[in-house]
Order: sequence, then structure tokens, then C-alpha cells
Amino acid sequence: MPPTALDEREARLRRRLERERRTRREAEQISEGATRALFERQQELALLEAIATAANEAANLNDVIQLTIRRVCAHTGFPIGHAYLLGSSGEVEPTVIWQVDDRARVAAFRRVTEATSLAVGRGLPGRVVESGRPVWVEDVTRDSNFPRAAEAAEAGIRGAFAFPILAGPQTEGVLEFFSYREMRSDDGVLHLMTQIGTQLGRLIERTRAQERIAHQATHDALTGLPSRVLFQDRLSHALRRRRNAKTSIAVCFIDLDRFKSVNDTFGHGVGDELLEQAAERLRSVLRPADTIARMGGDEFVILCEELSGEREAVRLAERLQRLFSEPFATRGGEHMVNASIGVAIGDENADAETLVRDADSAMYRAKERGRGRYELCDDEMRRRAIRRAQTEQALSRALENDELDLHFQPIVALGSGEITAVEALLRWHHPEHGLIDPEEFIPIAEESGQIIPIGAWVLREACRQAVRWRAHLGAKAPTPITVNLSARQLGLPELTEVVERTLQETGCAPADLALELTESTAVSSEALSSDTLEKLRALGVRVLLDDFGTGYSSLNHIRHLPIDTIKIDGSFVRELRSRQEAKVIVRAIVGMAAALGLDVIAEGAESEEQALLASELGCEFAQGYHFAHPMPAAELETLVNRERNHLNPNRKAPTEPSA
Repeated sequence: MPPTALDEREARLRRRLERERRTRREAEQISEGATRALFERQQELALLEAIATAANEAANLNDVIQLTIRRVCAHTGFPIGHAYLLGSSGEVEPTVIWQVDDRARVAAFRRVTEATSLAVGRGLPGRVVESGRPVWVEDVTRDSNFPRAAEAAEAGIRGAFAFPILAGPQTEGVLEFFSYREMRSDDGVLHLMTQIGTQLGRLIERTRAQERIAHQATHDALTGLPSRVLFQDRLSHALRRRRNAKTSIAVCFIDLDRFKSVNDTFGHGVGDELLEQAAERLRSVLRPADTIARMGGDEFVILCEELSGEREAVRLAERLQRLFSEPFATRGGEHMVNASIGVAIGDENADAETLVRDADSAMYRAKERGRGRYELCDDEMRRRAIRRAQTEQALSRALENDELDLHFQPIVALGSGEITAVEALLRWHHPEHGLIDPEEFIPIAEESGQIIPIGAWVLREACRQAVRWRAHLGAKAPTPITVNLSARQLGLPELTEVVERTLQETGCAPADLALELTESTAVSSEALSSDTLEKLRALGVRVLLDDFGTGYSSLNHIRHLPIDTIKIDGSFVRELRSRQEAKVIVRAIVGMAAALGLDVIAEGAESEEQALLASELGCEFAQGYHFAHPMPAAELETLVNRERNHLNPNRKAPTEPSA
């Protein structure tokens, strides 16, 4: 029967309804899928945010890894998670960081895991390290490269995946996860895990950067040893522990003798090399609990805890002393460098600052007594250290308070008695203690660095005095004025410019100034000294070598030093009558000087006999109490006018200094 128009209309309606139902179902499926995807993405973002928050707030990396494993297990439904970290040997090493749902069920698997380190490429973690990417295993019990397969099968473990913790290109660890079911690979999960691994890697990079900064702040960059700050902190903690113990604490302060000479002669590269070797030698004899630090320059300090007493501290010092019996081999050659060592033992009332100061004082005592030895701190040494600190503090104010002054001692021609020059000698008038002996404060000024501004002041005042004498006395002016240069001043790169500027500013003629340095100072860095002295002489300034005969220099040294005059050390002059050897030495020095075209001054002539003997041995000039004590400028000017700039070599100076 042919369809009617009504039938056709009904059919069209059915088809239309079917299309609408199909479209609605598709729309619902799309909506459901989008909602599910959105939900999953929200869960992923929540996971990433939770890990990021933990990374910022956790106390350490292990806490962050533990939270990450727990959150990944919850997110993926994998009940077991574990962390491997890359070891120093290059193998992947297990940790005790786990997340498990049933401890008894996986106990055997856990034991074998924690006992299994894996080479790169071996096992699930090894494959992750090798590829630098996540790895998925559908069933570990059938995987030929899963060494823990038997234990996994016993626990019912099947599916697994793992992903790397990446700090830049470097894999630092692997997080592995296990399921009791076979699991097909899920690219979405692996992509998310890659993001998590990168996030953890950034935490490692940040932590290491913070550790580097903290290490640099508390350790010496050259030797890697703890710095002064860290040493003081450890010493303070040790002293607090000591109050509850029956053992002793010792601090050893070590200064390398003659290091400055090596550093100045061969350069800072060789000096640094020597310091690194010295640090290694010192490390080699210490116990694990001992602390060694570099205090700066060529100074080291050692903290030794739990000593039985003074005898054990002495044995330690002797052991340290022996470390320096062999030369140091550097690219600049072999160098013999000894060590002066000070030892201080802390009692129950000691504090960190005092104990280090005591050890430092003992070290300086060792230097004073010949270097290359050790000294124990005692009560007298502590009193001297306190006086020294007080002197240093007062000296820092002496310049601004106008407490410094110059006295002058004539240098006399032995044949005629003419005053041919004067030496400027520094005096300090302390407001409370009166005149301070230069031997007490000059070494402190040297060590503290105050000698630089003080030396500049002496140079300026001496030049001004030379100008005044030229104006008042004309040709009778007792010039040149010789000014002593310290080792620190001689080491200044700008010394020549300082002298030249001072001459210009004061109007002093270069011929009215002479500069004096000790033999030991000149010899300790011959190359540096020669270059500086050449520049000074080029200004027209004369150069004198003081204390000659005490600095172990050779004819070769003197031949290369650009000097004009040698001053024979007073110890030889004073022994000219009593020791034949002194006469031989003085005669040899005079002969050598004559061959080199140098003038000779006999220092420390305290009697007419000494002056006559020096003259007989060929010395043309002399200086000492026999002629005149150091005196203020006004007194010397009066003396010059009265004596017409001549002092009779046979005269006898007043028995008391004018100062």
C-alpha cells in the first residue's frame, strides 16, 4: 500500500527527532569530556601548586620529596612510591623515603630496594637516569631489566612508572611508583610527572645556590677552610660544651715565617699555591673533630677540643712544627717556610675572643724569640697583650691629637766633626704616660698598619723642618734629614708618588731628604725594593741601608741595591774594643763599601774610643750618643749655631738625652 503524505511526514519527524537526540548525546559527551578534562587539569594544577608551596616552606629537600611522593600516589592511584638519589659514585642510590599502603605486604620488596644501588641504565631508576625522561613499565614481573622482579611478584606489584628530578640537564634523582595491577602507559601522567621533576630540580638548584652563598660567607675562597667568623662561632660553642666537661680546649695560632718574601718575590700566584699547600699539611695532622681556619694573609688558627691538658697541647704544637721541616714545591721553585705558633689553653672562664687573643700573643712571642718555634701563653703574656691593645688604641688617636713629635740626631764626619746630616726619630708624648719608648709603639704601628699614615706624617714634617732650617741657617743647615721607611711603606706601589708630592707641597729640595731602610727589609723583597729605590733616587733623594750586618744579605744583594750609604749596625761598633771579630767585620764592610762607591756611617758610637776605632777602620761618618742624643729641632738649631755646625769627635755629649 503506497505511503500516504501523513506517513512521510511522520517518518521525517522520526528522523529529525533521532538527529536531535544524537546531537544532544554528542553535546553531552563533549560537555562531560570537557568538564572531566577541566577537573583533571585543576587537579594537576593543585598538585603542582602543592609541591611548589612545599618547596618554598619545607625545611629540607627530603621533606619536599616525601610530600611529592604522597601527593603523586594520591593523584595517580598508585599505592607505592619511593625515591632514589644520584650518589657521588655516579650510581643511583636508594633512600628511606617511601609512601606505602600496606607495609607488611611490601616489606620484602622494600628491604631489597633499600639494599640495591643501580648503575646508569640498570633497572627502572637506571633507565630513567640514562634517558633523562620518564619510563613506564606495564608489568615489572615480566621486565628483563628489573632486578627486583622476584620481590615485586611476591608483593603482587605489577605496573610501574618513574621520572627524573632534573636540575638543568643533570638528573639528581628518580621517583618511582608501583601499582598492584598491570597499567597501560599514560602520556598525560608522564607529561605531568616531567613537570614535577623539573619543579623539584629547580628546588635543588636554588638550595645549592643558597648553600654556595652560605659557604662563601663562612669559608676562605682560596683554601676552602672556615673563615674567622665560622671559627669564632665554633669556638664559642666548644667553650660552652667545655664548661660541662673535664677535658681542655686549646687554640693554636700559626703564622708562616718569610711568606711575605715569597709572595713579594715570586708573585701572588706562587704565594697562593704555598698557602693552599700549607692548609693541606695542617689538615693532614688534625683529628676529625678539630677545626682549622684561615684568619687572613698567612695566618691560620686551629681549635682542638677534648685534650687531656697542657702536655697534649704541646705535643700538637710540636707536630705542627714538624709539618714545616720540608720545603714547599711550587711553580716558583722550592721554598723553606717555617711557622711561628702560639698556643693558648682555655679554662672554665675563657671566652672565644680572649682565647684567640692569647694564642695570637703567644705567636708574637715565638716570633720575637727567633721564629720557627712555638710558645705557650702565660699570665705575663696576657698582661702584655692587654697593654699592646691599649697602646694600639691610643696610637690610633695620637696623630689627630697632635701627640707625635720629631727629634733629630746628628750624623758627624769623623775627620772634621762637621754635622753632615741628621736622622729624624719619632717620639710619642702620651697624655697620661708621658714619653713612650719607640721600641714599644713602632712595632705595633707596623703590625696594625698605622705606620702608613704615621710614616706619611713623619716624611711631611721632616721636609718642612728641612725647609725651615734652610731658611734660618742657610749653608749651615744640618741636612739632609734621613727618614726611616718601614717595610709596609716600601711595599706601597704609590710610595714614589707620595715622596714626590710631599717634596713639591713642602718646597723641600730632594737633596735635603734621605730615606733609610733596614737591611732585612731591603733583602726580604730585593726585586721590589730595587725597583722602588731606583725611582726614589731618580727624584734626587739619597738612600741609606740601616742596621747593616744583621740582615743576612750577601755582596750580591748589596751590589744590586740602588743605595748611597751603608750604616753599620751599632752592635758591631760597640764591640770594636772587646771582640776582634767585630773589627774584622767592620773592616770588611768598609772595604766592600769602598769598592761599590758607597759611604759608611758607624752607628751607635757611645764613646770617644769607639769613634776613634771606627775612624781607624775606615769609617768616615758616625752617629751616636758620644756626639749627641736625639733632640728637638730648636735645640739642634741652637747647637748648630753654637758649634758652627761642627762637633768635636773627641767631645763628650751630655749623659742624659735632651728629650
